Amino acid sequence: MKERNLRILLIFLLLISVLINISYYMKDKHAVSQKRWHSEQDLEFIALVGNNLANHLENFLNYSIEAVTDQDIESNEERHLLQTDMWRVAHGESNNISYYLARLSPHLMKDLRPKWSLLIHSLHRVNGILSGLNTDFLVQRSYDISDEKLSN
Repeated sequence: MKERNLRILLIFLLLISVLINISYYMKDKHAVSQKRWHSEQDLEFIALVGNNLANHLENFLNYSIEAVTDQDIESNEERHLLQTDMWRVAHGESNNISYYLARLSPHLMKDLRPKWSLLIHSLHRVNGILSGLNTDFLVQRSYDISDEKLSN
């Protein structure tokens, strides 16, 4: 009788452990799919912000080039304020990208992991270049960009 009760107890415990393992597996699978979905949403947001950043940088560079050729039209103060505003917007967009890059999980993307890692590395490099420009602007106290900076 005791052997039979012991067998029933062992089978019951085995059944409970199998059910717990299945439950943990399903929760983990759901968490991974949610993280993938969030990474894809973050990537869409990064693409949108990246497009805005490109437009703001293009406007900044175009205005900087125009301001150098047309110095008589606007005063230095107005030019400096406009460039400051344009640069702040561009630098803010870059910071947004950095924030969302930190949230991406490339290790969950299976076959696409190398491509995601390369994309993240590339975006970090762009952010580093923009941070370097920001530091140079702060040191120079000017938003003028030399040809050397543009060629690097």
